[in-house]
Amino acid sequence: MEALALRDLTFIRDENLTNQYSLTWGSQLSLFYNDAYIALLGEKHPTSFGQPLQVVWPEVWTDIEPMVAQVLAGNTVHHDNVLLAIERRKGQTEEVWFSLSWVTAHDVHGCIQGFFGSLTDMTANAMPQIVWSTLPDGFADYYNQQWYDFTGVMKGSADGEGWNNIFHPDDRTGARTNSWPCFRTNYATRVGRRRGAG
Repeated sequence: MEALALRDLTFIRDENLTNQYSLTWGSQLSLFYNDAYIALLGEKHPTSFGQPLQVVWPEVWTDIEPMVAQVLAGNTVHHDNVLLAIERRKGQTEEVWFSLSWVTAHDVHGCIQGFFGSLTDMTANAMPQIVWSTLPDGFADYYNQQWYDFTGVMKGSADGEGWNNIFHPDDRTGARTNSWPCFRTNYATRVGRRRGAG
């Protein structure tokens, strides 16, 4: 493997650790990644760190190999909504929609030695259902685009406990009361929403 000096790299740092970044480097296309990428790997971590990309992702290699060739030829690769059937747990394949961007990584001599990658799991936005998630304390941490389209609120305005503001003022206490058991136990509930001005 070609020598890789960390002083020669500038790697994108995501303070929230939510974006999945990777560096694929050298003739073996060894994979290095940030902590957020671990969720994508599942049981493949930690043995995947520094392993060839083809060894880490054999189940999708035929799908991504043409894109790898493109970026190693000096082209930036960007695709939205790429469907890949990945295996995070041994023997369990799952279909995941990704937005991916790959840009070339050069050595100190300016030669292409690999590529930087950024991945975003777009699966929740690819389905027609409204999807959101909360932490056990009720703090909302994710909404898909369909949620924003349905509620009509601006992105970010419902973060934290702001989700309750989409309900009519008379219904907010009931919505919160009915939702708390779900946050703590994963129990499902149904909460109605008034349409229109009242």
